Amino acid sequence: MTDNCAVCQALKFRMRELEKENAANYQELFERAPVMYVVLEDQHEDAVLRDCNALFLASLGYTRTEVIGWSISKFYTADSREKMYREQNLKRIRESFFLMVERELVCRDGEIIYTLMQAKPDMDERGKLISIRCMFTNITAQKKAQEQLRESNHLLMMILDGICDPLIILDRNMGILMMNRAAEIYAGRAGRQCLGQKCHKIFKSTSRPCAGCCVGQVLGSGRKKQYERAGLMNPDALERVTVYPIREKGYHNWAAIVRVADITLEQQIKNELIQADKMISLGILVSGVAHEINNLNHLIMSNTPLLIDAWKSSVPVLDRYSRENGDFSLGGLRYSRMREEIPQLFEGILEGSARIQRIVKDLKDYARQEEVDMDQTVDLNHVVKNAVRLTRNLIDEKTDHFSLAYGTSLPVVRGNQQKLEQVVINLIQNACQAISDRDQGLEITTFLEPDRNCLCLRVRDQGHGIPENLLTRIMDPFFTTRRGQGGTGLGLSVCQNIVTTHGGKIEVTSKPGQGSVFTVSLSLNAAPKADLHDQAPEAFAMGSSAEALL
Repeated sequence: MTDNCAVCQALKFRMRELEKENAANYQELFERAPVMYVVLEDQHEDAVLRDCNALFLASLGYTRTEVIGWSISKFYTADSREKMYREQNLKRIRESFFLMVERELVCRDGEIIYTLMQAKPDMDERGKLISIRCMFTNITAQKKAQEQLRESNHLLMMILDGICDPLIILDRNMGILMMNRAAEIYAGRAGRQCLGQKCHKIFKSTSRPCAGCCVGQVLGSGRKKQYERAGLMNPDALERVTVYPIREKGYHNWAAIVRVADITLEQQIKNELIQADKMISLGILVSGVAHEINNLNHLIMSNTPLLIDAWKSSVPVLDRYSRENGDFSLGGLRYSRMREEIPQLFEGILEGSARIQRIVKDLKDYARQEEVDMDQTVDLNHVVKNAVRLTRNLIDEKTDHFSLAYGTSLPVVRGNQQKLEQVVINLIQNACQAISDRDQGLEITTFLEPDRNCLCLRVRDQGHGIPENLLTRIMDPFFTTRRGQGGTGLGLSVCQNIVTTHGGKIEVTSKPGQGSVFTVSLSLNAAPKADLHDQAPEAFAMGSSAEALL
């Protein structure tokens, strides 16, 4: 019996020694832990600090005597404290839950440490909460790195979105990795809907890469490639596609940047510069040809009166011969007929020569390159007459129903006659291009609007008309519906600029299938007003002085 008691005493002593060793080992591990370690007690619905390791004190800048007994929430930022109560952390721990959440700790000097907290409850045999062991892992460096990454990504997207051309980043399998705002607009879809999708599936709804795609070639060769193509989303546009390889640390090419630039306007400007150069050359050619025609025409105009005088002198002799010998042949016709027709032929030659002279003069004036004089006294009726004379062949070719009505006693305006002739010529050409049947009419009218103190020109055609959705664009530079027929889209834009320079404006009304009306209004400013009657005709034949050619 005595021996048994001695053994029990020895076992108890050994157990106490082991407990002391375990406590010492635990305390050593507790203090040397590479994380901030605290032990909390549940007191009156609050978690109070019972113990903490040296790293916790060193990180926050406190002493052990200061913090023992403090609520753990006292070390939290307001945001973390609000999250703790909202998420009911203490209740979840009491229910034997392992808890892992992010919390922000505030140091004595106000610095904030971002931590990942892991909490585990200690329970007794009856399941009662004894303490809570919490480890706080400092993740401030990771948080700052994440924030820097987010800022870098945001800055990158701001730069990419600031580029007006669509930019698309593709992987080696043609999957979309990133696209800027311009690319989203180009695709008609939000970027998040496109990420990970095949490029050709998003833009062309096909299972194979688009014809001419060179992304694979660029990734294989590692060299930039550029080409031009018809618009992928708008076939009427012209696009320049540039593909750049992206290398991974100088080794293999793992992605490509595709830049799509709309160069329609750029190409149009190039074409127009070429056309302008041709027009300059044509102007020089016209001046030279006009000079040669003038020389030849001068011979006709100079010699024809001499021939007329010679004919008049010959008529008495030929009449006497005819009376004595009867009618005879002259130039293959009977003399009796030639006597009536030859004067008419001479008259036609003189009229034709005079018309050639006027046309040549108008061409030379129109083609002349000189500084624009905006202080000329301009007669609108005279401007219209010159423009009609230059475009008469085109008008006769297009319609059998042409009406020209001049307002009477119209005041003059200040400006440049040649430039205003250019406006009228362009409007007539546009009207003729809209006419598809000779039964469709063309009307040109000049009149005064006293209420607005404006001198007006109206060009009305009965052609195909202009769709309503295009009316607001017809004055835009390079806009044309006749690109395939050689249209440049500059005519109406030039007209608007000229009229605006003259202090006026151009108004357009149109109905598809019924025709269009272009009205040019020129402000008279201080020009004298005239007492007019019926000078804004609405029908083809109205006007005080009208030339109707049907």
